[in-house]
Amino acid sequence: MIALVLVFSAKAGAADDVVIADFEGKDYGAWVAEGEAMGAGPARGTLANQQRVSGFMGQGLVNTYLKGDASKGRLTSPEFRVERRYVNFLIGGGNRPGEAEVQLLVEGKVVRSETGADDEKLDWATWDVAEFAGKMARVRIVDEATGGWGHVNVDQIVMSDERRG
Repeated sequence: MIALVLVFSAKAGAADDVVIADFEGKDYGAWVAEGEAMGAGPARGTLANQQRVSGFMGQGLVNTYLKGDASKGRLTSPEFRVERRYVNFLIGGGNRPGEAEVQLLVEGKVVRSETGADDEKLDWATWDVAEFAGKMARVRIVDEATGGWGHVNVDQIVMSDERRG
């Protein structure tokens, strides 16, 4: 019984998550899209000729398989202040470091990045961003890859006091 109370107390002290993006709108809002891989707004799941996409939350996600693996582009968030210890997000798609990935930029420099695992299922990934507390940052979704697994799927980017990935 005591352990249960302690666990509950620890969770009760955690601040609410800060949603950076959930991609549920008809467009990307204040995010800046470049190239053609992102399309005009979030995808609603699996795209034409793509294996089944799963693991995303709600109805929308970023899916850069638009026009297949040949399309390229970037999607960059508005600036935000790092206010929690972790940035958690769902990611799938290709394992193409430097070419198809999610990046965290602080002071204009890439300080964290993550790729998919050559799988259309989105899984949780987590960055520990404690060292950047109080600094301004951006999230950038990059698809500069072509060919097999040359795309990335991303959803539910949140700052949190708890690790999910």
